[in-house]
Amino acid sequence: MVKNGFLGEKLMYSSQTRVILALVSGGIDSTTAALHAKKQYCEMPRKDGIDVTCHLYAISFVYGQTHSREVEAAKRFAEKYGFKHLIVNISPLSAKYLGLASSGSALTGDKPIPKIATPGRVPETYVPQRNMVLLAHAGSILEMLLVAHDAYLGVIVVGFHAEDSAPGEPVYPDTRKEFVDAIELALNIGSGRVYEGRSRIIVHAPWVELPKWKIIVWGIQNSMDYSITWTCYRGGERPCGECPSCLHRLRSFIAAGIPDPLTEQYEHLPKWYKQWLDDNRTCREGNVDACKRTRNATVVARRGEIPYLTPSQ
Repeated sequence: MVKNGFLGEKLMYSSQTRVILALVSGGIDSTTAALHAKKQYCEMPRKDGIDVTCHLYAISFVYGQTHSREVEAAKRFAEKYGFKHLIVNISPLSAKYLGLASSGSALTGDKPIPKIATPGRVPETYVPQRNMVLLAHAGSILEMLLVAHDAYLGVIVVGFHAEDSAPGEPVYPDTRKEFVDAIELALNIGSGRVYEGRSRIIVHAPWVELPKWKIIVWGIQNSMDYSITWTCYRGGERPCGECPSCLHRLRSFIAAGIPDPLTEQYEHLPKWYKQWLDDNRTCREGNVDACKRTRNATVVARRGEIPYLTPSQ
């Protein structure tokens, strides 16, 4: 259900007018998912000789985040890849407006941004029911767009990936496959346009069973420009290189075997990433031992572990 919706491949090719509404935060996962949907629902059918009309939208929600860098990155993505960018302000998802600041999320300023995230636990950067709220808003907006374009197929795109809830990683419950399936069903059941048989809605979550490094590999193979993305939890001029999100990004690029295009912009680079950069460079120069270390680092990173660390570290 997740990848192509409960209508399957036949619907993907048969509906000639479609609206793609991608939830884009400006990070790796959501931008690459938007590009994936564009290719799957628009470009692939055209290559097969089917004349489809696609209306592409990238939507960014402002819900009380402590910085605007991710929205700026989403705008850059939309401009580069042919999406109309929508920015929607919703009521802040922050507990401080209820006088309950300690009950909220680090992303909305209720708590400090953590330097580490505990595997198997819901992290401080989880925003309570955020994805439920954002997808409900997206469903409403999508239905308006389906009416405006008289389109049958509506596709909501999300960038959830396996490491959002995998063993050994911090857990975001509202990114799991069963959550996506339930939301897709609810959006169709609650849609007036679907009820009247004029539309169908798909929640396209292409990465929900894939790790982040595989997203990066797919993106590189399909001309995704990661230099325009923003991952850092902090909102400075440069990514910090120390928050859990930055560290996960750097580890994922090692797992993909590709240097992060933002490498030179980080305020701080961890020693293990610097070591990998050095080994990667000297490997290209012909150093066999460096090549072995680079390959080993990639294997370790793909297991979800930090490379180059000794057991005591």
